[in-house]
Amino acid sequence: METPENTARMEQCPSFEGCSAPKCPLDQFMTQRFYYLGEPKCVANLSTRVRLGKDLPNLGVLPRQLNGFVRFYGSIDKVKEVLLTRFVIASVENKGQVDGSEDYTRFCKHTEAFFK
Repeated sequence: METPENTARMEQCPSFEGCSAPKCPLDQFMTQRFYYLGEPKCVANLSTRVRLGKDLPNLGVLPRQLNGFVRFYGSIDKVKEVLLTRFVIASVENKGQVDGSEDYTRFCKHTEAFFK
């Protein structure tokens, strides 16, 4: 079930060494893994997960976050466009420093209120 590419992607995460989360968003087989209440969850930043998981169908985004993004933007294609532009392209152009985009800032405020 494991592939060298899958393992290499997860090992690039800065949280990998100390991580014991059973469901890693950077794992292409995440949907086939099990999570039990009380187990650790992924602590990697969204920007890190999107940058490393840009080739995955879920872009390295957790399922609950992805559902929120789709509800906010209306389609998975728009979500992919926004996240890739926001974290992958911007990090290359700004050498890792992502500036605040109005659309993403508005989304952050929206999800912050949703999860409280």
